[in-house]
Amino acid sequence: MSQATTIRLVIVDDHEVVREGLKALFDETGIEVLGTAATGAEATDLCARLRPDVVLLDIRAIKAAVEGGSPHQRGELRLMTSRIANRTLPDGIEVPLTPRETQVLRVIAMGLSNQEIADALTISVETVKEHVQNLLRKLAVNDRTQAAVWAVRQGIG
Repeated sequence: MSQATTIRLVIVDDHEVVREGLKALFDETGIEVLGTAATGAEATDLCARLRPDVVLLDIRAIKAAVEGGSPHQRGELRLMTSRIANRTLPDGIEVPLTPRETQVLRVIAMGLSNQEIADALTISVETVKEHVQNLLRKLAVNDRTQAAVWAVRQGIG
């Protein structure tokens, strides 16, 4: 069996109950939660000190970054999704996903919209929609939320 690389995560949300719930959920998956933050300033400090692989942000924070239109922020988002996509899947996953489907699934689990996924992965919205439909069919789930939950439980998201 190959050994999967541990994903090092920081959780950012202004609601403590959400932060603690996500931390408990990720602790069960083997993802290493380095810390949590309630504000952007706390998150910046944590990320500078701890250098996580992934930062799980409240969707409003992601939307603010993407809608801000800054190339620097978009570049960071693309870099983050690229780093996530290059992780190997845990052993025992039986659903045959293509590498791109796995990449899209990981970004869905981050809570991004189709347009945000298209921008982050530099593909068209129509292509994202096709990947999402294929994922829903392959995972036998009804919506993106269920797909995101599946991904997290499998250690993908």
